[in-house]
Amino acid sequence: MKKVLFIIIILVLIGFVVVKFFLPKDDKETVENSIPIMNQFDKKIVYGISGSLLDLEAIRDDCNKRGGVFDECGTKCAPNDKACDTVCALTCEGF
Repeated sequence: MKKVLFIIIILVLIGFVVVKFFLPKDDKETVENSIPIMNQFDKKIVYGISGSLLDLEAIRDDCNKRGGVFDECGTKCAPNDKACDTVCALTCEGF
């Protein structure tokens, strides 16, 4: 009887491991994990450079979830930088 119970527990644990680590994740989680972050500061995230092949809708949603303001042409530099390249970057600020 103890052997049967032990085997059942082992099979349940193996099933959990297979489901948790080997099955594909749902689309929502995959999209959230695929959002690139080029740089992150105290209250600012730089996702990437404007014009790149990034999913703008997913990035906007991510910024909204954080409670920030999305900008398609923000600066890629840290808030206190003295000099900065003049390129449009996808940013989320103020969260």
